[in-house]
Amino acid sequence: MERRLTEITGKLQSLSATYHEGKLYRLGVKTTIVGKPNVGKSSLLNALLGEDRALVTPMPGTTRDVIQETISVRGIPLVLQDTAGLHAGSDEIEKLGMDLTRARLAEAELVLFVIDGSRDIDERDRAIMAELAGRKIIAVINKDDLPPAVSREQVRQLFPGTAVSVSARNGSGLARLKELIHHTVLMFPHDSSADSIITSARQRDALDRTAGALSAAHQAVRSSRAPELIAVDLHAALQALGEITGETTAEDILERIFASFCIGK
Repeated sequence: MERRLTEITGKLQSLSATYHEGKLYRLGVKTTIVGKPNVGKSSLLNALLGEDRALVTPMPGTTRDVIQETISVRGIPLVLQDTAGLHAGSDEIEKLGMDLTRARLAEAELVLFVIDGSRDIDERDRAIMAELAGRKIIAVINKDDLPPAVSREQVRQLFPGTAVSVSARNGSGLARLKELIHHTVLMFPHDSSADSIITSARQRDALDRTAGALSAAHQAVRSSRAPELIAVDLHAALQALGEITGETTAEDILERIFASFCIGK
């Protein structure tokens, strides 16, 4: 019985560990697009969506509010947020827009940092790089259709991590960007070997309580406690598991458990 309890507890703990992966598929990955003004953040959003969702003009500072849309990248929902460019705001509205950008950035699970590849990296780019330290980031070198002033190697020297060159105008490099997004998301903590996954905190809590009750039953068996005391922990495990399966714990289930196992073996 001890071996069987150990096996079941291990399986429950492994299934509980898939919650983070399940959450990604259920809620999506919050992905914030950031960069200084006029680097093509809104153009990148439109290119990824395949439609003109955000207003694009040659004038910097067009985006004042946060625009949010969801796309699927190889089955994983990506909640894209186009934000106001980060710079020294010239008016109150721009400053409010940048406050919203930083608020969304604080919540982001993934950041697409857009750089204008047709212009040299400047202090504004470096200031944003400093703000992004410690985040999950992909550097997107946009405007690949223009003569290059910045290479991926230069970006990696200044900003260690993943970098990709794209053109939001003609679509080049977008497939590679999606590959990198998918790869980066799959590197988030999760158990990719599991046959099943859970998608809610309620399921995870029920599984954790089931595993805890089984661990207590295991300890009771090792301590050679009375079968009635072991049954209390097993009953608690069945009740917690029933919250997921929807089944009501019946007394005959406990009777079958004790008929199948020899206590103390």
